Amino acid sequence: MAKRLVLHVGDFKSGSTSIQVCLHRRGVVPQDQSLIYPGRAIGHYRLARAIRSGDEAAIARLSRPLVEEIRASDADVAILSAEHFQDMAPAMTRAWVESWLPELAGDVRVICYVRPHAGFILATYAEQVKLGVRDDEVDAFLDFILPLPRVQFAHRFGSWQREFPDFILRPVVPGLLSGGDVVRDFFEQVLDGPFTLEGEVRANSSLSLGDLALMRRFHRWLPLAGPALREMLALRLQDRLAHRPEPGARRPVFTEAQLDRVRAACGRDAARLDGMFFEGTPMSDALANAKSVPEAPAVEGRVTGRQARALAMLGPALLREAVQRGFRL
Repeated sequence: MAKRLVLHVGDFKSGSTSIQVCLHRRGVVPQDQSLIYPGRAIGHYRLARAIRSGDEAAIARLSRPLVEEIRASDADVAILSAEHFQDMAPAMTRAWVESWLPELAGDVRVICYVRPHAGFILATYAEQVKLGVRDDEVDAFLDFILPLPRVQFAHRFGSWQREFPDFILRPVVPGLLSGGDVVRDFFEQVLDGPFTLEGEVRANSSLSLGDLALMRRFHRWLPLAGPALREMLALRLQDRLAHRPEPGARRPVFTEAQLDRVRAACGRDAARLDGMFFEGTPMSDALANAKSVPEAPAVEGRVTGRQARALAMLGPALLREAVQRGFRL
């Protein structure tokens, strides 16, 4: 039986995919400890979604092989990771641990990373455009997201702290992370001794303004495709674009007026979060120092040669994969 359980619970847009890819590839080599990352998937998001849904059959089907692997292991640390744990009340996660891994329920460490408000909101907007969830501009997205509990971090993470006494919240601020890196910082929190990281992991890289414009048009070109197929194709297109980044490309940025709205909506929450979890005021400082521009930058409308090559590489191979997976156009 593994000796300790660590739950990595996100947050969204805070380096979770890079941590999961490193774990999945066995990219960390501890010197004095051993760890197990059960299952074959990169992350355990299907389990998290099943727990949230309350579907007992799905919970059992997804939990059983993971629990059996953890129980058969003599590792010092077992890790489960999914930012989708943020989509449910922490008490539901606690109940799952007590039901499926009662032997480890008394020694659970929960680790979460939080991106400062402005960066989180802008990255969430870009993610939803990339996946075809939204097709509007930043101002309309702010109308949608600013009233939501999702951007009120203090209440959300306070709930995790109350449910799990060993809850660690880390700010995604490079100067406050070990080595300025989320992946290295994560293993500093998980392991008690030295370790090495093999290979550089940078997953789910951000897209430029031009590439986001391409993603928006890409989804308009596939109006009949179901959301699952469009998401799969969009993620593959992102991978192709990120593999050959455009030098000097502009990234999404708030206008001054948009950033003023974010500061007004999130300033008190940033101060509360600082007081609850951090030394100093990293979240308030990040919000105060977030970058903005006077006006929204214009985006080139034409498809560049680099983008055309990325689109071309999506062709027959991905369509065959879509058919094999049972997706329908």
